[in-house]
Amino acid sequence: MDAFIGTLNTFRTALRAARRTIRVFGSSVGVTALYGLQELTSGFDHVAASRWTRRWATALTRGFDLRVQVTGEPPAGGALIVSNHRSYVDIIALGSLVDASFIAKSELARWPVLGPTFRLSNTIFVQRNAPQSGRRVRNQVEAMLRRGLSVINFAEGTTHGGTGLLPFKPGLFRTVWGMDIPIVPTTVTYRGMEERVEWIGDDTFFDHFLRLAGHSNGTAHVHFGQALRANDFATPDELMGEVRRRMLADLRTRKTLES
Repeated sequence: MDAFIGTLNTFRTALRAARRTIRVFGSSVGVTALYGLQELTSGFDHVAASRWTRRWATALTRGFDLRVQVTGEPPAGGALIVSNHRSYVDIIALGSLVDASFIAKSELARWPVLGPTFRLSNTIFVQRNAPQSGRRVRNQVEAMLRRGLSVINFAEGTTHGGTGLLPFKPGLFRTVWGMDIPIVPTTVTYRGMEERVEWIGDDTFFDHFLRLAGHSNGTAHVHFGQALRANDFATPDELMGEVRRRMLADLRTRKTLES
């Protein structure tokens, strides 16, 4: 009997994964195609690109059956949103809540599902170990913020497992320090899918994707903290340290509430 139940559960998981894979890929291709058509007919527009990215991310949350809960106030625009990073699912959860552009590693442009959309949108791609890339990114971020558009940055620079934070990359904090813009410390945590959502180690994209798509239920909790002003700090390191301190405090609070 136990063997039969185990086989049945495995079949249900595979069926869920197949259904969600079709929905996620279909939604991503459909929204990206519509956005690309608009871009061809009307030309590229940063505001429109941010709105289409949000529609795309919202479609993917539905495809994954991912519930997104929010505490705090999402910024209306023109803010730097600094978040922790557990998985590419963070992109979907955050992107469904605000009209914004992402700072992402250049490899993402070649990924299935995510890549085509981000190549068309106003994503700011970072090339690791390329000094000229850092200067270009800083200029693009400043231009986006001055347009009144928000930018989402995963300050750790890579994904990791667990509930803490890796050391932050300081470059962007040096860019925005002294600017009269809000910086919003933000955290993303998960319930019901913790082991499935983390993308670390030698996992390939498709292995992780299929494992994630088979989850029985899952919720992403996004907390937008109180905004800081980038020009209220004496040094970039002080700014970075305070953002990190607030994010760690919130992650500890979430762990306590969920335990």
